[in-house]
Amino acid sequence: MRIYFVGAHSTGKTTLARWTARAFQLPLVTEAVRPVLACREVPLPVIRASVSEAEAFQRELIHKQTKAEGNAGNTFVSDRCVLDYLAYTAEHTMILHQFTATLQMQAARLREPDVVVFFLRPQRDLLAEDGARETPVWDAVIRIDAMLKCLFVLHGVDYISIDTPNMAERVRVVRHVIRGLGETVGGPDGGCPSVSGTTLPTL
Repeated sequence: MRIYFVGAHSTGKTTLARWTARAFQLPLVTEAVRPVLACREVPLPVIRASVSEAEAFQRELIHKQTKAEGNAGNTFVSDRCVLDYLAYTAEHTMILHQFTATLQMQAARLREPDVVVFFLRPQRDLLAEDGARETPVWDAVIRIDAMLKCLFVLHGVDYISIDTPNMAERVRVVRHVIRGLGETVGGPDGGCPSVSGTTLPTL
């Protein structure tokens, strides 16, 4: 089972991805933005102000996300997916057309029957500065959300939309969907070990 939490910045992906990885005792693929920024030692607004820097930054993010998913195998929870980074590539650069093959390949991976995509939609209550990524400006969040939805729709990627800012309600949705696919909640927030090797039905 591969579980993705996707969406614009400041939508609560990381919090929910971490909960899911713990609750279902699954490996977590962390998002690449923070470590890449730390290595570059350049603030994100400075990167965004330069077309060449923004292009190099997005290329690195796409490469790292692709590599991390490949290394994780066939069972993991991922904070973001490659299409997330392609949405930002469309917003901040002029090189999206160079990733046509990547887009098609990654969309095909997301359409596989053992994949669940949770699409976290923008909530004003969740806008908060984290000191590392995008400044949480509502209009910018909405643009990325719209671009990501467009990529999903154009490439036939199904997703489960999470439209509430309430964490308990978010957890209920995730737990219900994953339990329905054959996994049993374990770890600190569950009650029994996860079931491995389960054949999962198509959503």
